[in-house]
Amino acid sequence: MTYAPTLEERKTEHPQPDSIATQSGLPLKAVTAGVAALAGTQEALAAGDKMTEIEAVRFLAQASTGADEKNILLAKRLGPAAWLDGQFKEPPSQGCVNWLKARYEEEPEKHWDPAKTNDPFHSPRWGYACFGGMYGALTLMINAPDTVRQRVAFSLSQIFPVNVIDGAFRGWSTAAMWDIFTKHAFGNFRDLLTDVTHNYRMGEFLTFKDQDCSPQRIQVGVEPDENYAREIMQLFTIGLYQLNANGTPVTVNGKKKETYTQEDIIGLARVFSGLKTNYAGTPTHDPQRPWASYQFAINPLVMDEAKHDRREAKFLGLTIPAGTDGTTSIKRALDHLFNHANVGPFIGKQLIQRLVFSNPSPAYVARVATAFNTGRFARDGFTFGSGKRGDLMATVAAVLLDPEAAALQPAAGKLREPVLRLTQYARLLCCDTRTGQMQPRFMGHWHFHVQLYQIPFYSRSVFNFFRPEYRAPKTRVADRGWVAPEFQLVDENTVPRYIEFMMQLIHFGLYGTGNGTPNLDFINGQPKKLVPLSDIWKRWVDNVGGSGGVDLIISRANTLIAAGQLSDKTLTTIRNHVRTMPDGNQAQREARARAIVFLTMISSDYLVLK
Repeated sequence: MTYAPTLEERKTEHPQPDSIATQSGLPLKAVTAGVAALAGTQEALAAGDKMTEIEAVRFLAQASTGADEKNILLAKRLGPAAWLDGQFKEPPSQGCVNWLKARYEEEPEKHWDPAKTNDPFHSPRWGYACFGGMYGALTLMINAPDTVRQRVAFSLSQIFPVNVIDGAFRGWSTAAMWDIFTKHAFGNFRDLLTDVTHNYRMGEFLTFKDQDCSPQRIQVGVEPDENYAREIMQLFTIGLYQLNANGTPVTVNGKKKETYTQEDIIGLARVFSGLKTNYAGTPTHDPQRPWASYQFAINPLVMDEAKHDRREAKFLGLTIPAGTDGTTSIKRALDHLFNHANVGPFIGKQLIQRLVFSNPSPAYVARVATAFNTGRFARDGFTFGSGKRGDLMATVAAVLLDPEAAALQPAAGKLREPVLRLTQYARLLCCDTRTGQMQPRFMGHWHFHVQLYQIPFYSRSVFNFFRPEYRAPKTRVADRGWVAPEFQLVDENTVPRYIEFMMQLIHFGLYGTGNGTPNLDFINGQPKKLVPLSDIWKRWVDNVGGSGGVDLIISRANTLIAAGQLSDKTLTTIRNHVRTMPDGNQAQREARARAIVFLTMISSDYLVLK
């Protein structure tokens, strides 16, 4: 059962080309021309571009799951608003449930005898049933052309967290949850609330599904589970404290004003009672084929009116009369939460933090909240949104196209999330440029959560991998009153594990478990490595020979990976190391290119996106 802290416990928590040229000894003009030729972007550098290459890479680091060559060129040429408009119009890619079904059906069926082994991977289909959702989500983040939709889905998965750590058919139910996030990423927040509330995994994770709160049970002292009622207010919609339109807390006599009380939790909990598992279309359980009975885990929950608590429900100023049916009660409750004044600034600020940076100004939050409330946002001749409150297309556009998002200022930064470092690497260097796809059937790495400490649907807490208001104690960030949510993942264990993970990923490909045992691809029983194969990578390998070649590739890595953020000191360190490496054959040149990528991606200049 998920631990639910009390209300009181919760209140207490809360290089530039000239630099490269100077160091390499090459004329600036030669370096600049060489960089342009390597990038294959000579036409794109002509007058008419809306962004520089570095600006495009930085923008894509905020807006997408990783800057690939095609989208860098498009963003440069079109500018942020036009590029984003094209992404909003991109058809939804294959859903996570459909991805999982395809992998599942292609795997030859193998029986699993629980009496002989407790290993769920004895049957690959059972492995998919347990963990397929998180690997499907990761694969879509890397492969899908609708990269903004996938990035927003990942952000929503951190605002509405569930996990695959335990529970029945959790691979399927989390896949269904990912499809909810991608479905509503550019839709309406009110519809998102409905589907999240009825998701099987959410009902399982927050322990509110399959409750019997019939009159007979109420008479003997049974009360509805309060977990979801608490979290939908605190984490999913309005937060702990009343907010002004700019996200700052409302204060009364110097104290923050609370949004809800324990009585509100009790009243709202009654609303969600009676939601039950929907077994429609689910085959009868077969102990020899346990993986076959997954349909219930992707079906939305349904209301069992006989088990719904029909007592009067009061919360946040709303009274749902006694005797009201469960379906109507949920609709009225979600409408009431959705229309609360806190929702715009509360959700808007978190989307800024997940997409852009950690410490937005109150004015930035207010502009995003206005887009949420009005359902409309306009920039550079483009208008986004339906005009209805809660429009997430308008909200996301306001987040990504705000002038503050493009400005470089002291507080404008965030630690890149570990999984987004992986997806950036994969999209830029591991996807075939012609197909846009990395190795088919990539299943992932069983020890992501150990070495990266982050993967979709592997947060151990309802509070996600990190809290929006986290401040690392005894740091200059905390001293300045700033927050740094992602730094909650940083400690003496995660830093060396990330370096080890990137070493394995970049130098050897990703295919094994943490103990060195191969994690076989479930389609054909052969290891599939996530290895560099893009056209960019091939150009880097072909041109990394000699001192001048090293400088050119370091410059390209700085631009395309680090958005030009590597300091002269970091550039010198990488250059001095790589120049000592031999380059007499293909394997040696590949080793040089891998070293450049590795040293770039473990540098602090790269890790903090400014």
